[in-house]
Amino acid sequence: SSDLGRQQTREHTNRKTSYHTSLHNILQHYNRTSPHPSDAVTAMASMLDGVSVSHTQQSNNNSQSLIDRENEELRQQLYEALEAQAVLRATHEELVEGWRHTLELKAQEFEELQAQVVSPQELELLR
Repeated sequence: SSDLGRQQTREHTNRKTSYHTSLHNILQHYNRTSPHPSDAVTAMASMLDGVSVSHTQQSNNNSQSLIDRENEELRQQLYEALEAQAVLRATHEELVEGWRHTLELKAQEFEELQAQVVSPQELELLR
């Protein structure tokens, strides 16, 4: 955000300097070539309208470019986060499957040991 603010301030300053230079050049031109001050004012007003529209379009284009870049960065971050989530999910599923398999083996071993110690009839009575 601070980089954006600095960039916008720099752009504003550059535009302002450019406008001042353009206005100064226009005034000098019309002062030399036009005998009537109203011609210079009319020409300047027309030029300012063009500059204003151009400035607005440029500002919109700059803002849209910045929004597009940030949007692309966010999409990339989302894509990377989704990939990481998929890897974590797969790893979790592998761990759970390994624990399940180990638990089944232990349960089977326990049943075999229990069958060696106690007869099936006694087990049935205990249940």
